[in-house]
Amino acid sequence: MKIWVDMGRYRFTLLGGVLVAVFLFFEFYWRFDLFEQTLVFLEEFEEYELDEFIIPVLVFGGFFFVDLLRQVRKAKVEEQKVEVYKAMARSAQHVLNNFLNQVQLLKMIAEDAQALPPDIIEEFDASYEEAVNSVKSLSNVTEMTPEAIWKSVAPK
Repeated sequence: MKIWVDMGRYRFTLLGGVLVAVFLFFEFYWRFDLFEQTLVFLEEFEEYELDEFIIPVLVFGGFFFVDLLRQVRKAKVEEQKVEVYKAMARSAQHVLNNFLNQVQLLKMIAEDAQALPPDIIEEFDASYEEAVNSVKSLSNVTEMTPEAIWKSVAPK
């Protein structure tokens, strides 16, 4: 089963192998030589100087292909960064929520024992809500830049 999973990594190599097999079939079965046919085509259109454009087009196409590969790899890396950030944010949110629940329990115990004055309890509730909202906004960041992350939790 692992072989089929790895085949996706080499799909263009497999496609190239299939194309080579098709070309060889045409060449051996129908005696169709693609290289010679290309030369005949270029000789027929020599007056238009098509052969002068082949190497520049191939060079340009090669560099264009390399740029496309780099962009795809960069996009994959960025996508992975987003996934790692989201996983980290969910984990941090879980830890902070557990902590905030424990602190909430301590507050309820203190209220029952009337150990804290009401203004301190109101301040605690405001701080608690601010912490909950900050964790929620941190886990909703869509742009993975330090500025965007800081802006999501910056004091308002």
